[in-house]
Amino acid sequence: MAKIRPLRGVRYNTAMIQGDALQRVIAPPYDVIDDEAVQQLYAAHPNNVVRVDLNVIQATDSDANNRYTRARRHMLDWLAMGILKVEDEPALYVLDQRFEDA
Repeated sequence: MAKIRPLRGVRYNTAMIQGDALQRVIAPPYDVIDDEAVQQLYAAHPNNVVRVDLNVIQATDSDANNRYTRARRHMLDWLAMGILKVEDEPALYVLDQRFEDA
């Protein structure tokens, strides 16, 4: 039998990201975002989640500085600045998805 355990989620801190800014920091799932959409999301807000989910590849990427190390740096910086916050209590997060088979 599967064991289900709660976790402490990470969310945008609505005290830092307010009003319409919340709409500008969210993004579609990384696997449906093309290069043009990535650029639009980057321009939408400096704390758009695409910087963590699908950071851009740069010509100067190396083992020490690449899309993954930059994504990690954004995540850690945003946590340190309070832009993101770890929930105080562990919780279960329910996701309900509906779709039509075309």
